[in-house]
Amino acid sequence: MVMILRKKEQIIEHGYRVASLAKKLAQKIGLSEKEIDYIYLVGLNHDMGKKYLDFKILNKKEMITQKEDVYKKMYVLLSTSIAIEKKMPLYVIKGIMHHCENFDGTGYPYNLKGYKIPIQSRIIRIIDAYDTLMTDNCLNKNFDIQKIIEIMDEEVNNFDINIYLKFKEMLEVDSRNLKKLKVINE
Repeated sequence: MVMILRKKEQIIEHGYRVASLAKKLAQKIGLSEKEIDYIYLVGLNHDMGKKYLDFKILNKKEMITQKEDVYKKMYVLLSTSIAIEKKMPLYVIKGIMHHCENFDGTGYPYNLKGYKIPIQSRIIRIIDAYDTLMTDNCLNKNFDIQKIIEIMDEEVNNFDINIYLKFKEMLEVDSRNLKKLKVINE
């Protein structure tokens, strides 16, 4: 029971991190305040369907079967259904529904490609990948920011390149600001 509660906490914490970074990225690319607020909601809620799936399968590190892969991907539709049930704005629902679509058309659940993927989903796709790599949810490895960017650069076909470049700029600015704070505090 404790493990299940911890996993649910991790989903919520991940949602907050994704929402915060997605909001910052949406501001950087110049979206309207309303879109920025909605993107924050997408970030908070994009993985809420995972709370209803078996965590042993969701977090399985070894090779998964085709059946398990289909099962794991169900969370997107569950998250979408929950958003509809909660009467969230359509912009938010679409953001949640398509946040696992890849820019090159290899994502899921609908294999959308390019600009057919809503902008809110393209933003969340980048931030979600970053946070997953950053927080040790992936293959039990701990990566520094430079290694994460290298991994993401290798998978750049998954992302809208224009938004991804803005994301990298945002990280660079944050990194410079952290270095300045470190010097001031020494």
